[in-house]
Amino acid sequence: MREIIEMQDRTARKTDEHINAAIERLRIYQTYNGSFSYWPNGDRTNRWASTYAGHFMVEARAKGFHVPDDIYRNWLENEKSAVRENIYDPNSSKLLARAYQVYVLAMANEPAMGAMNLLRQNYFDKMPITAKWLLAAAYEMAGSKNVANTIIEGLGTEVINYKEFSGTYGSSLRDQAIILEILTLRKDKERAYPIFRDIAAELSQDQWLSTQTSAYCLLALGKFVKEFVSNEGPLKGEIILPKGTRVKFDTKKSNFTLPITENFGEEVSVELTGKGNAFVTMNWQGVPMVDTVSSMSSNLSLSRTFLTEDGMNLPVSSVKQGETFWCLFSVNNLTEFNIEEVALSQVLPAGWEIENVRLMEEGYPAWSRNYKLGAEEYVDLRDDRANWFMDLRRGQQADFLLKLNAVTVGDFRLTAAEVSAMYNDRFKARVAGRDVSVRER
Repeated sequence: MREIIEMQDRTARKTDEHINAAIERLRIYQTYNGSFSYWPNGDRTNRWASTYAGHFMVEARAKGFHVPDDIYRNWLENEKSAVRENIYDPNSSKLLARAYQVYVLAMANEPAMGAMNLLRQNYFDKMPITAKWLLAAAYEMAGSKNVANTIIEGLGTEVINYKEFSGTYGSSLRDQAIILEILTLRKDKERAYPIFRDIAAELSQDQWLSTQTSAYCLLALGKFVKEFVSNEGPLKGEIILPKGTRVKFDTKKSNFTLPITENFGEEVSVELTGKGNAFVTMNWQGVPMVDTVSSMSSNLSLSRTFLTEDGMNLPVSSVKQGETFWCLFSVNNLTEFNIEEVALSQVLPAGWEIENVRLMEEGYPAWSRNYKLGAEEYVDLRDDRANWFMDLRRGQQADFLLKLNAVTVGDFRLTAAEVSAMYNDRFKARVAGRDVSVRER
């Protein structure tokens, strides 16, 4: 990123720390056979996630980051073996996953020519357009540029409009980013630039994006900027602030950042004096003075109830210091189809703490048998929040219990509880936050 973004030393160090931490964290996702699971300490391979993790390692190694050889080699051997497996029920999602495999293996200088030829000869007509671009790029990186050109000849860049719950965790925007990455690899600026412009415009809007879509968009945009924008010469011009103050900028990097600390809500303009094009974005961050998030429901429903240790309703607006109680969440799938990769999250007030019944080797109380517990695939309990992850069958209700202790006297804010499909924002529900207090015992 230093090649295209102007970073302060502190920011650059922090970025490196995050990347190194992510590399090391891969260990807890790697299974016994070298592949990767979707959840920490899992034993079931998630094929797309495994290739995606390998893609990250290949990119990191190319940038000079240390990737432990055992993690990388075990993944690589598994990927080379898995790509030779037969494709049963060749739907578009599985064909895209296989094309992604051969693409990443070619990027790792381990091209799977047999698997590539099988895709081209037996499944090409069934492959979605994004998979065809990935296959063409795999051939190009493997040295078969003529085959790549044959595949791409007449191949468009339009993708279908979709969002997946799981599978490849894809979306139309994610697929556009994949095509942009490949066009950049081929140095085809003429076809790449309109896609670059469209993705940049999408990212600048105030809209929800999944982590998969966001990550691939940033990856593709970064490669485009490095290949085509960084070499256009210095970025020069002036920023005109609300009171007329002009701030000049002249940098060889592809970006310039200016903190604005006053006159919020007023107009700022930018004038370029150098050659080339530029995009302007404004970002801000802060903590709202008042929590105004309201309850809502879209294809999912969510309720939150507080109970005593005996399972009776508890008026949680005021609890005694040292009191133990339970929070019950109930999630319902209101649709007629299955929803995969659903996340339920609750951030706790500072005066409460979680009592981890699994860590304490405690069971749930007898009265909990009245609820539909056990739907979670993975649970992440932290000091200040709880997260559950699950799949929901059509019409399914799932209940979740959290044991809590009131520890600190004072007035606090219990934030909203939220449940949502991780890769499709049309499926979500929320219970509004509320004020709570802990009084002296």
